[in-house]
Amino acid sequence: MIISSIVLSSLLSSGLSAQNTAVISEQYPEVADLFNAFDVTQAKALEEIAAINADPATQQVRNELQMNMNMRASMTMREMMASGMMTQEAAMEMGMNNGPHHDLEVAARMRLLEVMRGKHSNESAEAAFENSSAIESSHSRSI
Repeated sequence: MIISSIVLSSLLSSGLSAQNTAVISEQYPEVADLFNAFDVTQAKALEEIAAINADPATQQVRNELQMNMNMRASMTMREMMASGMMTQEAAMEMGMNNGPHHDLEVAARMRLLEVMRGKHSNESAEAAFENSSAIESSHSRSI
């Protein structure tokens, strides 16, 4: 009985969401375009993050970050504050503001801006997460 209720409610909710998309597209096409652009851009952003993380140029910075996080995990807040790790300068010392991440992130932002400004169909927006190389197919269905 519970399983049939869950199946029925999921079928109804998916039908309603499809209807809502059609209604939104018809009544508010600009809003529908923004929703589509948001979905496609978000999926692309995940791909860009994965590409930056996989880039060999960022390996040293990632290693330093891992080492720093391991060190912080064993410190108390008082120890971190005394060592100066709780300042904005600490982030700059990690190379996030002028290292390889910065250059790759600027390039990624430029590409994402183009995607965001593009016109995307309902179909491409619905498939954006499923087609993303950065998301496993089992996870994309839950998003």
